[in-house]
Amino acid sequence: SDYGLGTCPPNTPSVNECDRFFKEYESGVVIRLNKYADKDSYPSDWSREMTNRLLKIEREIFLSGYQKVFLLNQTCCSLCKECSGNRKDCRDKKNSRPSPESFAVDVYQTVRKVGLEINVVADSPAEMNRIAILLIE
Repeated sequence: SDYGLGTCPPNTPSVNECDRFFKEYESGVVIRLNKYADKDSYPSDWSREMTNRLLKIEREIFLSGYQKVFLLNQTCCSLCKECSGNRKDCRDKKNSRPSPESFAVDVYQTVRKVGLEINVVADSPAEMNRIAILLIE
């Protein structure tokens, strides 16, 4: 449903470009956010609040001396009520971040590989898992 938005495919690098991008980093943090919600009514306000908190953490890490820190957000960018639909016309380029999925990350495998639990949400309402990754170099 987010295809074509500013930080979602096709407005993202190719899989090969993403692979090269990840090779620039040696460490990162996988962050699992949980929210009890109805899957047919996405909690946009909560998501926007989590994005702002994650951006603040990214900034704090940057200011502590890690100039190469990058957030893969827990959702597609949802900072603006209406997305311009491309990076060129993005209204908030400073804070707009792609999701792990849009950078070709297998989120389920990655989360399980670091020892966290993640499941497909089959019922609604239920607890949903949102995954962010902070890359740090």
